[in-house]
Amino acid sequence: MTAAACPDPVKSFVVRPLAIWLSLLDTNAHPTTKLFFGWIGPRGLAKVLFALQVIDALPYALGEDTLRLTINGVWISAIPRGISAARGGH
Repeated sequence: MTAAACPDPVKSFVVRPLAIWLSLLDTNAHPTTKLFFGWIGPRGLAKVLFALQVIDALPYALGEDTLRLTINGVWISAIPRGISAARGGH
């Protein structure tokens, strides 16, 4: 299965947290810290980078719409992550 064919829930709940966990193996980070970083992670970065790559090639109005959709996609996905992380920290 390629990354593009991988369903979003699998990416969010398995692939990204596992990748971050593995990247922190040689650190002294506590396991709960690794889980927290895996859950919160660098969300939205891929959306922003993709938008920045294509926005100059689009007509101005479509570029504006793309930028709005990207920004909204990032903050809309960040809010539930932040709420769940705050609850998990108590």
